[in-house]
Amino acid sequence: MFWLLLATLALADGIALQADPELGVVIAITVTDAADRPAVGRTVRVIHRPELDGEKELAIGITDARGKVRWTPEQAGVAVIRADKMERRISVRHPSPPASTVTLLILLGLAALASSVYGVLPSNAHRR
Repeated sequence: MFWLLLATLALADGIALQADPELGVVIAITVTDAADRPAVGRTVRVIHRPELDGEKELAIGITDARGKVRWTPEQAGVAVIRADKMERRISVRHPSPPASTVTLLILLGLAALASSVYGVLPSNAHRR
């Protein structure tokens, strides 16, 4: 029963990724039909930030004879890949944490360290 469910889900998807999408790294997207054959000539699109303000749709390309199209993600975050009526939700990740995130974590660490040192000082040291 479990294997039948997995096979049904695999046939229903029809969109496979070569690797997890990463900002600025080229990946191959393969589109197949219900019989798991390459879907030739299908227009593949990506929608960044689906169903949110600032949603952005971009045509990636048309599948070749192998049902493949190459894509280089230009925006990190949640996205949907669509080919005809098929779609797959994905998350495009940064190759490394953004500089603003690292800076914020450092500042929060310093604030935590300062508050713990302040809490360790004797109470009469605060009154000077």
